[in-house]
Amino acid sequence: MKKTGLYTAIILGVFLVCGVLYARKPDLIPREILFENPERIEPCLSPDGTMIAYLAPYKGVQNIWIRTIGKSDDRVITEDKGQGIKHYIWCFDGRHILYAQDRESKGHWHIYSIDISKKRGDPVDLTPFAGVTAKVLKVSPERPSKVLIMMNRDDPSLHDVYLLDISSGNLEPVQKNPGNVLQWVANDYLEILGALASLPNGGGALMYRESPDAIWQNILTWNLGDDVMSAGFSSDGRYWYLEHNINSDLIRLVKRNLKTGREETIFSPTEGDLGKVFICRKTGKPLAVSEYYERMKWHVLDKAVEDDFKYLESQLKRGEFYIYTRDVKDEKWLIAYSMPDRPIYYYIYHKKGQKLNFLFSHRPKLEKMRLPSRKPVIIPTRDGLKMVCYLTLPLHEKAKNLPLVLYPHEFLWSRHEWSFTTIPPWLASRGYAVLQVNYRGSWGFGKKFLNAGNREWGGKIIDDLEDAANWAVKKGIADRKKVGIFGFAFGGYLATESTAVKPDLFNCSVSYAAPISLLTYMESLPAYYKPFLNMLKIRVGDFEQNPKFIKSISPYYNAYRIKTPTLIARGDKDIFTKDKEYIEYSKFLKKRRIPVAYLELPEEGQGIPVRPENLLTFINFSEKFFARYLGGEYERASRSEKYRIKKVIKVIYMR
Repeated sequence: MKKTGLYTAIILGVFLVCGVLYARKPDLIPREILFENPERIEPCLSPDGTMIAYLAPYKGVQNIWIRTIGKSDDRVITEDKGQGIKHYIWCFDGRHILYAQDRESKGHWHIYSIDISKKRGDPVDLTPFAGVTAKVLKVSPERPSKVLIMMNRDDPSLHDVYLLDISSGNLEPVQKNPGNVLQWVANDYLEILGALASLPNGGGALMYRESPDAIWQNILTWNLGDDVMSAGFSSDGRYWYLEHNINSDLIRLVKRNLKTGREETIFSPTEGDLGKVFICRKTGKPLAVSEYYERMKWHVLDKAVEDDFKYLESQLKRGEFYIYTRDVKDEKWLIAYSMPDRPIYYYIYHKKGQKLNFLFSHRPKLEKMRLPSRKPVIIPTRDGLKMVCYLTLPLHEKAKNLPLVLYPHEFLWSRHEWSFTTIPPWLASRGYAVLQVNYRGSWGFGKKFLNAGNREWGGKIIDDLEDAANWAVKKGIADRKKVGIFGFAFGGYLATESTAVKPDLFNCSVSYAAPISLLTYMESLPAYYKPFLNMLKIRVGDFEQNPKFIKSISPYYNAYRIKTPTLIARGDKDIFTKDKEYIEYSKFLKKRRIPVAYLELPEEGQGIPVRPENLLTFINFSEKFFARYLGGEYERASRSEKYRIKKVIKVIYMR
């Protein structure tokens, strides 16, 4: 459906005149400060430790910049004019930076290289094959001019391994995928010696060979519900460090002797699953690990870094710190430091002399503002589980009878964390209590909690959201008549499906990229999801053998139950959702006189909008929608925002 002046008139007429409060509160954080591209983010140390790269806007689009440490010679090295660059790595030759992009938003990720020795060169597509999806598997200082990549060039459903020469672009086939490998594991010399494969029962197998010419052997198997991940080989080839929860509830770190098969537990967490593993560059030995329950906790395993972690914890004690990258000599660490009420700060830590040098924060304008704090809360479910959730309250407001927005996390089998994120301070500064819910099926809280979400997408997971809302009401925090829900992707699915399963629970629902038809979602999965299908069928439901069940937990087929004002949005290139279904869904609600709005944003795929103008537009409409139905504050759209609204919105319905 084409954009017309009528649609724009509906947008401006309905949304800009809807009885919203326009008074600007002193602590209201401007949307543009929170949702424009960060000023600088994701810094990375060069292998020799003399430079950093980072992401920052160039002509309004996020690109890669570099800077010499100790100087102010920042320069941009890419000129992307589209969706921007989100992730990159520095190659160990010190000359090339690699990044991945899905330029068509169709799930076709290519790997690009940029030569930093050139003032500003054109990126080279190292995987210039139509319809492929490629990703970097490993880079190593032992072979600085090479990189291992995975690519589905020969079979769209399977990722084979190739050795790529960064300078020439030459690709050498290394390992064919037999059909069930989910993860390949290489040593420091970029030899594929390990693999994690799926089994028909939803479980998996650990495969190993002593050399690239040896025969593969299954050395460990596990059932559905167990998780096994690789933390890498020791440099001497004697051990394989693994993270798994076989015969335990929480994921722990173990050392497996590759000759005897004997396993030794190195670290067992006590509350949350194992998090980060900090590895020695020379030996491959784990030096420290983290676990994450309510907040991140580091545990030192080796005295070689004990003083370093003590110093970092003494200097960065209010928040959580992550070690992003290190130089080859392990003399400098690049540290990210995060807490809910401040922007993310980046430092370079010098091991010699133990000192921290501040680099920058990702949103410096927030440094001058007072942001709301966030606290972990434990909420019981009706069947006895414990949900770790995070509560953010407005500044200068008593925590009593506030409008509440539930915010379930957006990705499957992931979780909310305590560190900085933009949605809670945005909503809290508009007067809402914000409750981030880690419902059953979330990762990080043990095997029992994760598996409790199996085949419960439209069932007990929705009950968990109701339990969270009821907890806030019973505590006197929330007003029962002013409870809304907001989510992206799978969180968006929960925001829509919950209004069908619990029609009286929420006063309004806002979602982006919600798979309103799980049948369409499953049938739209790219071919390379094939090795994961058994797990999806067991955890979600078998869409091939039992499509009736999948329909029964899909908002598209349950729209007749909904009576909640609904705002839904999607990207026009989202392969997992269909414009036709969104339009039919909206028309059906409109026919039943349910207030409904549908937004389609251009040049966007699945997930959170990657273009800041699209994200700001969605946030703008979401804010006004919440203000109308929950009564919070609304920041009047600026002239530039109004221009963006006219430019990007394609379709909208609303009674």
